[in-house]
Amino acid sequence: MGESGGSAERMAQLLAARGDDSAAAWAAGAEGERRVAAALATLPADYLVLHDRLLMPGVTESNLDHLVVGPTGILLVDAKNWSGQVTEYGGTLFQHYWSATGERTHRPRTRELARVEWMAGVVAGRLRHGVTQAICLVGRDARRFGEPRVVRGVWIVPLPHLARWVTGLRRAPEAELQALKVQVRTEFPSTTTDPLLLAAIGRDLGASRSAPHRRPPTRRPVTTARRPVTTAPPPTRRQLGDARRAAERRRRHRRLRRRAAALVLLASAWLSVSSGAWEDWARTAGAQWGQHVAPQPSPTAELTRTSSTTAPPG
Repeated sequence: MGESGGSAERMAQLLAARGDDSAAAWAAGAEGERRVAAALATLPADYLVLHDRLLMPGVTESNLDHLVVGPTGILLVDAKNWSGQVTEYGGTLFQHYWSATGERTHRPRTRELARVEWMAGVVAGRLRHGVTQAICLVGRDARRFGEPRVVRGVWIVPLPHLARWVTGLRRAPEAELQALKVQVRTEFPSTTTDPLLLAAIGRDLGASRSAPHRRPPTRRPVTTARRPVTTAPPPTRRQLGDARRAAERRRRHRRLRRRAAALVLLASAWLSVSSGAWEDWARTAGAQWGQHVAPQPSPTAELTRTSSTTAPPG
């Protein structure tokens, strides 16, 4: 089934021989994988558990920490031996720890979530089957994270809850279970497989990757919890007072504008009267009005007047 943490331990030894400071992180990662393997060993006998498997053998050295195949489907479990406390905030993970300089550090772990989801997508595409992806927290403060829950499409499971979480997932069809176990063993060999065999697998994998096929989506976790309904908080007394004062200022400005317009009209009228322009305008308007309303002679009267003036003397 593969030695858990083997590839991480070998990398730690190689880096330590070179004097690289990152050797300690690789050693901690190997220890975390061994803890997860011990927890998965408590699963029932109908579960197949594989450790330290190659994601794309003969192509890349990227490995899968743990693959589980059983009545609850195919699970990809990535071990994270992070120091400090891990919390969920703003839809992602944060690691809170003390740095070497004694400062409190809050490090987002969004990249690790995206990588686990990407690896689960590769596994799902190779197997043509849904995959449930998870990160298992194995640090000293892992229990403080609380119950397992989904963050950015990835289950976050503290180590004490791992076995119970695996067996509590939705059941998969048992008819295809044995075939999936065989397929997982052959598609994802151990990191200790003979290099010549891995090279041959890599050539076959490259040929299959060039052929077009439909990749099934990763198996999304099913959760029954409803999203909390968020409502806007009621306005405070200060906000209500500000709104009332703003409305009163708008009403006062409207009254001032109306009064200013009335004063302008009165000032214009007074200037017209005092300069005599009002009297000239009144005489002109009266003359025009008198011409308009003066009686006009009728056609009959005009014809009679014309006949009397043109008749010859008798």
